[in-house]
Amino acid sequence: FTRAEASNTTRVAGRGTGSVQVEVVNSALVPDNHTFELRFRTLFADSIRANVFDLVDLTSDDTLFTNGYDLEGAGSGLVGTGLLPVVSTPNTVSVDSASGFTASSLTNGRLKMAYRNPLPINLKRPGFPEDMTITFSDVPIDTSLRGFGLLRSRPTKFRVTAHTADGDLRMKFYFLDKDNDGTLSLPFPDEFIDVVTYLPNNPIAYETWRVELDTTGQAQRGTLKAPTLGDVYEMKLIYPFENGEVYSFTTTGEFINPAAAQSLAAQEPYVVPNPYVGLASFEAERFAISGRGERRMEFRNLPQNCTIRIFTVRGELVQALHHDGSDFGMVPWDLRSKDNLEIAPGLYLYHVDAGPLGKHIGKFAIIK
Repeated sequence: FTRAEASNTTRVAGRGTGSVQVEVVNSALVPDNHTFELRFRTLFADSIRANVFDLVDLTSDDTLFTNGYDLEGAGSGLVGTGLLPVVSTPNTVSVDSASGFTASSLTNGRLKMAYRNPLPINLKRPGFPEDMTITFSDVPIDTSLRGFGLLRSRPTKFRVTAHTADGDLRMKFYFLDKDNDGTLSLPFPDEFIDVVTYLPNNPIAYETWRVELDTTGQAQRGTLKAPTLGDVYEMKLIYPFENGEVYSFTTTGEFINPAAAQSLAAQEPYVVPNPYVGLASFEAERFAISGRGERRMEFRNLPQNCTIRIFTVRGELVQALHHDGSDFGMVPWDLRSKDNLEIAPGLYLYHVDAGPLGKHIGKFAIIK
């Protein structure tokens, strides 16, 4: 007998980071040779991180469940046809450590970026969340916004571009430039860039990403060469699963392996203890309770989905037991008949019927 299996998942759509695995929790319910999709959704149009997912059987064109809620990898979510998706994804976007100046850039400086939170980090809006490029030059190529205090509108020797699904989007920004050279050449708090975003139909600029020089290790890199023409900084993000993210997988149903079907003969069921003399070592001890207590013997090495019938030597049915597990296992018996009477000492026969796996006949003795 071979249990059902689910294949590794494959991304069909989306850019999110996370783990998607599918566990078989009920082998008997898993269909053979079916293709499934996990489709992630947000409950609100302006949310970034997916809130729920649906499990769809593409082969049968059937939605097995909607609103799967476990995106934390707890393994406690919804189950469909014996399949439990185990999904884990970050709670928010974050800056990827792979961000940095391109290999052809000549500056020896480093930048660091941090999210500014006038708006929730899970709120989608034009230009956010998207990977961005800061392109530097030796002449002015853009103009900063006017803000409060020292944040004046000024020509800048850089521009900021977000890479959206609909194409590149030039981003607006505030720029504090203490030495008035038009580029980042001094550390915070003297100089910084605040990239801004806007809500739909709203003219208010919201600081979204703060960009500043990262002076950590600058002494080892030498005197700062401020970013200029030819220097390009790529900011890459790590995304959670978003609306429209899709993963697919296939299943193989449980089956009887013909070569293994002879295992019943090779691994015969047996009874313990045999003979049963007074008691078994695995019977529960009785504390502060009078009487003999429950008797117990066990039928072991039973194949999947079999029936055990116990007979007297005269052929009278004493009891019928069932093993519904999906692997070789054990079934206990309390030495009572189908009429709930304690059986008498003597010799008994048992018959194990495992269907396509075969049959087995054995005997055991009960000694007073």
